[in-house]
Amino acid sequence: MTRQDGTGPDGTWPDGTAAAQPALLLLATEWWKSTRRLLRLAAEAAPDRVERERAQATYAARRITAALAGLGLRLADHDGQPYSPAMPAEPVNPEDFDTEEGLVVAETIEPTVLRDGRIVQRGKVVLRRAGPVRQAADSAPPRAMRTMPPGTTE
Repeated sequence: MTRQDGTGPDGTWPDGTAAAQPALLLLATEWWKSTRRLLRLAAEAAPDRVERERAQATYAARRITAALAGLGLRLADHDGQPYSPAMPAEPVNPEDFDTEEGLVVAETIEPTVLRDGRIVQRGKVVLRRAGPVRQAADSAPPRAMRTMPPGTTE
């Protein structure tokens, strides 16, 4: 019998490898949050340093994303996606709205973590009403961090 986190009853992944899952998921999630903060700070750096800081953060994001992919893990953010209760993320502010219709994800607070296409950790998101929102181009996460759950497109 497979547990909700994708591991078997003995705590291993389906391929038999040991699931140091809690520590690995924590590391992946905290790395993701730190990289987003770093990118926001890079956008506020002195004009002659903005591109350098962003390039370093993007390089680190690509390397860590590749390392996680080697373990079968993928992190997915949901920024800008229409909200649905079926989304693999928990809203932190559902009480702010009287209906789920017309909501979009304003910000992903924690990414959804997938292993081999299966959800092993649900993300956390902040919702807002649909409508135009201005976002500075410098605050967008690097492409390496903007993976989407299977079956969705940007």
